[in-house]
Amino acid sequence: MIQVRQIRGSAAELQYIAGVKCMMDHDEKILSFIAKDEKISQRKLARLTDLSLGHLNLLLHKLVKKGLVKIEKTNPRNLRYILTPQGIARNAKRTYNYIQGAVNQVIALKEEVERIFEMYCSKGGIVYIDGEQDEIYQVIKLVVEDKYPPNVVWLEENWQLPQPDENSVVLLWQLEKEEKCKEQGINYINLLTVVDSR
Repeated sequence: MIQVRQIRGSAAELQYIAGVKCMMDHDEKILSFIAKDEKISQRKLARLTDLSLGHLNLLLHKLVKKGLVKIEKTNPRNLRYILTPQGIARNAKRTYNYIQGAVNQVIALKEEVERIFEMYCSKGGIVYIDGEQDEIYQVIKLVVEDKYPPNVVWLEENWQLPQPDENSVVLLWQLEKEEKCKEQGINYINLLTVVDSR
């Protein structure tokens, strides 16, 4: 079920909230690029973060005030940006949260694939699986390989759509293939839509 939050407030309040979120995103990008290269120049950092030099300078000084970055002069013309222990911890936490989110998405995908297979295979139906061998394909393969072989048809690159059947479904994750199924009245499930709505 998709949850929608309604945001109320004046235009100025909403613009402020959006600005704070954007600034936080810029902070994270800046910390990430500094973590990768302490010798990064301010110009290169501005280009990578898509900020003006003035805006970047302002954000860097805010990060210094927050205790996340330290600025050292290496010579009269060059500066060096160093993450403080606090900055390293924040960058590590962001990385951890990203990995945790990715793992949660894989678990959600696995659970959804299992649910779909139980639902269709219990009725004697067939689950047709899109044949492109990417990461999603690999997750599906791990879930179904030993459990459901007679009820699985792996569709090839130039796949032919099955005849419409209420007990069978095409499992896909690409928009162009979804459109093809819609046009021909074939029962399908787009995994990305289902997993994203959880």
